[in-house]
Formats: sequence, C-alpha cells, structure tokens
Amino acid sequence: MKPDPKAVGVRVTSKALEVELADGRRISTPISWFPRLARASVRDRARWELLGGGIGIHWTAIDEDLSVAGLLQGTSLPKGARRYPRSNPTTDSMLARDSAKRPYRVRTSRASRKKAGRG
Repeated sequence: MKPDPKAVGVRVTSKALEVELADGRRISTPISWFPRLARASVRDRARWELLGGGIGIHWTAIDEDLSVAGLLQGTSLPKGARRYPRSNPTTDSMLARDSAKRPYRVRTSRASRKKAGRG
C-alpha cells in the first residue's frame, strides 16, 4: 500500500495555491476554488501550518483546512457555488447574542408549527 502524500511546503499567491510534496511533486490549484483563501489577506494566507505530518494544511486566522489527498483529486466547487455562506453582520450578531442566551435554537416554518398544533 502506498503511503499518503505529504506536503512539505505551501505558497499562496493571488492566483493559485501551490503545495510542494515530500516526493518532489508540486500541486497548483486556482485560489478561486477556496473562497476563504481567496478573500484572506496576504498576511493570513502566509500563516499556514501542516497537519498530521503533512497530510493537511491549516490556516488558523481564516479557519480553513485542506487535505493533500483532496488537492490531488483536483475537485473544485460547481460553477457559481459557494463553499461558505456570505456573512451578514446583522444576522451574525443576532445569532451570536441568541446563542449566548440559549445553547441551541431551532427555527420552524409557520406550516410546521400549524401541523404540530402550535400556531
């Protein structure tokens, strides 16, 4: 069985994510495949760390994790899809305030509440 490929170096440019593997190969993928990296500052992009001895890459500042195996598969998001929803300062702050009051909140539709006899 072949061992998992391991990263030994990472470079993020304005156009691509470039990963150097221990066996000498280099992977280059468009940065547009990774919306969080694409939106991150140059400083945040440069602050990466290897996970599991090189089987993954982590960016703490932007909470992004990528696996080398996934990069080798070369799969991108479907055209027009977003990996993460856009943030909304108004609703984000409301959700943060609500979660501080209640650890878990379920929203139900009006039809669901009527069906359950609650409205």
